[in-house]
Amino acid sequence: MATKTIQKIAIVCSRVPKTGYMTIGKNSSGTNQNAQVTFPALDISSAIIDEVRLNMPWNNSLANEGFQASTTHQATVNGYVYSYPISGSSGTATVALWGGWSNTQAFVVDLRGQSSNSNSTSKGYSQSPYIVVTYTPYTEPTAPTGLFASPNACEGALRLSWTRGSNGTNNPITGQDVRYQTSDDGVNWSAEVSVNVTASATFYDIPGATVQGWSRGKFVRFRVGSISQYTAAVYSGYSSSVRKNRAPHAPTGTPTTNKIVYAPGEVISISFTPPSPRDPDAGLSGDISGYEAKMQDTDGIDYNGGQIVGTNASPSATAVNVPTIGFTPGLQWRFLIRGYDSYGIRSDWSEPTEPVMIGTPLKVNVLGTLKTVAEQQVLVNGTLKQVSDIKVLVDGQLKNLTN
Repeated sequence: MATKTIQKIAIVCSRVPKTGYMTIGKNSSGTNQNAQVTFPALDISSAIIDEVRLNMPWNNSLANEGFQASTTHQATVNGYVYSYPISGSSGTATVALWGGWSNTQAFVVDLRGQSSNSNSTSKGYSQSPYIVVTYTPYTEPTAPTGLFASPNACEGALRLSWTRGSNGTNNPITGQDVRYQTSDDGVNWSAEVSVNVTASATFYDIPGATVQGWSRGKFVRFRVGSISQYTAAVYSGYSSSVRKNRAPHAPTGTPTTNKIVYAPGEVISISFTPPSPRDPDAGLSGDISGYEAKMQDTDGIDYNGGQIVGTNASPSATAVNVPTIGFTPGLQWRFLIRGYDSYGIRSDWSEPTEPVMIGTPLKVNVLGTLKTVAEQQVLVNGTLKQVSDIKVLVDGQLKNLTN
């Protein structure tokens, strides 16, 4: 950034024999002549001072008598003593001012002439001395960009990421302020939670305990500010909101089984109707992953404390199979289905199926070997058919003979 220059003109000159000038030489008695100039305080906020100098234009010819070449003079500025040479009949003596100066400090300059001319009446004149300040203004840093929260939907952790802003001129970023807030409806937002991070940070992980404490479906958004020494923090806009993971929807209606009587060892296929959408976070990190089944007795008591008896790890499943190996014959069971998502969060259970029976197969002696009735064949209208394929009319409905 280009520098700027400010000039502050003298406003008070003591012992000045002519308007706009001050004597810096010897008086008629041969005593060194001093003059004092007070400059106002310089208010240059948000700036780095590159140079400060005192310029004193002078012209010996104004009095038709002047300083000889290489005459040396002194300037005492706020207690610091500077020497400067002048030569010739006119010019500008310059004193660079540094030590002890601040950008809100007034200058009090005492000038003393030391002419090498032996003439006691020798005088010199300084024309309207002035202060020259060259400075570079501070600028504020830029705000972070590229704000992104992940994952969406979140369950046990949430990372807030961004691209760091750029330093200001003479005003580097010294830290960053991360501010996040939550909402139940995505419209009305809570007060911001503020967390300071280092100047080089590009992400912040919200503590897992905090995320886990949010209710399901909670909205979250954040912004980040660049902190610097000389300007107020510069904030980004808010990120897009993300949500706390929500549980999948439960299957709709009442699941069904493919039979009502099963022999031990057979597989029970339980069909269900998935909801639409299957998961409120469809397409996000918390989308549905599969379905599982449990069973209850006819009194609604869960088998083995709710043990899962079948699983289908497909998000598009419409059935879950349950093997009956080890099931006790003679008992009746009902089956319920629920979904689970990628985080392992479960939906509510579906309605139960109609009860099914785990039966004991009827066996007959065939040529000295016990065989189940279902495996036998009978002659039906001149065609041999397995008993398990034969249906009979029961209460107006055709049912398998072996069921």
